[in-house]
Amino acid sequence: MAQGGQPEGEVPRYLANYNRTALALSAAYLLICSIYIVLSDRWVGYLTRSTEEQVLFQTYKGIAFVAFSAALIFAMARKLLQRMAADQRRLREQQQSLIEAERRATAGLMAHAIAHDMNNVLTVGMANVELLRSAAKLDNEAGEMLNDIGFSFERLHDMTRRMSRIGHAADQQPAEKADLMDIARRVVQLAKRHRLADRCAIAVSGPDQLPCLLHVSQMQDILQNLLFNAIEAVNGEGRVEIRVTAGPREHTIEVHDSGPGVPPERRAQIFEAMYSTKPSGMGLGLMSVKAAVKTHRGRVEVAESPLGGACFRVAVPAHL
Repeated sequence: MAQGGQPEGEVPRYLANYNRTALALSAAYLLICSIYIVLSDRWVGYLTRSTEEQVLFQTYKGIAFVAFSAALIFAMARKLLQRMAADQRRLREQQQSLIEAERRATAGLMAHAIAHDMNNVLTVGMANVELLRSAAKLDNEAGEMLNDIGFSFERLHDMTRRMSRIGHAADQQPAEKADLMDIARRVVQLAKRHRLADRCAIAVSGPDQLPCLLHVSQMQDILQNLLFNAIEAVNGEGRVEIRVTAGPREHTIEVHDSGPGVPPERRAQIFEAMYSTKPSGMGLGLMSVKAAVKTHRGRVEVAESPLGGACFRVAVPAHL
């Protein structure tokens, strides 16, 4: 037996089909040429009376036959080469898809393992927060700090759940109705607890409420990554603003800072994986922002801010 269960000595089916097609085309070409030669010879004999005229007509007939054959061969060769090029493109796309699927599966396994270990640690922290809320008597400021800690643990817990779904076919959760302004204010409140934000002026502006359909956890990731990047850009001593604008077809979220900004030649690269302008940066934050914006079928871009630094502009559809 040959490879794939093919009996030895037997021509593969696809080769047999190719051979039959080639033989059929060759036979058709031979028949057409034979009919042409016979009929054209009779036609030349009928039209000409002298030997010189016959020779001249035969020459023209031969040139016409060669020209027709060359045109036919050109058309067939062109068609064949186009099909070969299309097959090569499909093969490259299939190979790329297989590579991406393998990378996704590997990333899913690693993320699932990391998420499992992180959940074990977070469970203890979340349980302690709940115990403190129920048992301890805290003043207002301490209560707000404890709420922020609980919110951070909940965000981390949600991230680990999403990490554990990486590589699965149904890893995308449906959108839900939420208040975009409430999300923005909560992220700003959390950012103000950041150690670099002690002397940083952080403000958020927009409508009082902006209910819309969102992937809440991913929108929190977008705002948190952009806001923390802005705080780091101003070294905790400048001004950072989140400006939310509601529109009939899309909502716009802008994060402005008074830092050094992003040079035009680097704006196309900052959303790529592993690219970072910070010495200790990993180049994953803005890549995560781009992926989350893509989930919302929106767009993200960077420009100059009237505050003097960078403006990261995110536009998402008003109706997801």
